[in-house]
Amino acid sequence: MSFKDLGDRVRSLIKKTHGIFIPDILDYLYRGGRCSAIELFFSSILKIRPLLKILPDGTLGVIQKFRGARSHAVSGLLRYIINQLNSYQITQMFIMHLNCEDEVTYLMNEVKALGHTVDVRTAQVGCVLARHSGPRPLGIAYCVK
Repeated sequence: MSFKDLGDRVRSLIKKTHGIFIPDILDYLYRGGRCSAIELFFSSILKIRPLLKILPDGTLGVIQKFRGARSHAVSGLLRYIINQLNSYQITQMFIMHLNCEDEVTYLMNEVKALGHTVDVRTAQVGCVLARHSGPRPLGIAYCVK
């Protein structure tokens, strides 16, 4: 296999792989240069929790913003993933987290109750991702066929 073929396969895989997550606070995203001081200020005052998508170029895009308790954002994450399951053929999904066992169990049970043939697994976020996302990140990674 040539380097060109390998590069094409990697680019194809990147286009099919999606990652979405909810940070608990935006302080760490601000420190890493991924959000502005104004976004940090208003999100902390208004209790806004964004649902973020990791774009193929490595930047973050906002899918939706939720105001209030973290449970609103978790419900929004679930609605988003249900929409993805109904729209695309997804065979494997990883629920990634750090110290969010209750929310992971809730998401896993809800996804399995839908009846789709998707293999749902859980994993803890590593130290590098936790350093950039802050405490209690909750996300889902999946690959679309």
